[in-house]
Amino acid sequence: MKLQQDKYPVFFERNGDKVIMDWASGNIGYAILGMVASPEEYPTAQGADGVIGKCLKLSTRSTGGMGAMMNMPMAAGNLFIGTFDAMSALSDPLKATQFGLPFDLLKSEFWVYVLMFSNMIFK
Repeated sequence: MKLQQDKYPVFFERNGDKVIMDWASGNIGYAILGMVASPEEYPTAQGADGVIGKCLKLSTRSTGGMGAMMNMPMAAGNLFIGTFDAMSALSDPLKATQFGLPFDLLKSEFWVYVLMFSNMIFK
């Protein structure tokens, strides 16, 4: 993980010392809303409770008053290969997320551990 503009977390893939790809998320849109003070508070953040070392933590967060005014009161954590255009997210949300990038690497392994839980109460 690295911090973009000293604010929001950006996750990346590395081959040795060389960064070969940044993973996309909606964190930039959340940063524009000015909702958070630390990287751990973003919807897509790094957690300390990984099966082996650290982990990716996806959370649903309130977007505050500005998000409510735009009828987008919640932001969900996400991580994908592609791009997220924060300026399009405000005017045309369906065009903000572009999934996929050209991929020319051969992966021998890809491990994912998923822990799902909810502390939400639905009425």
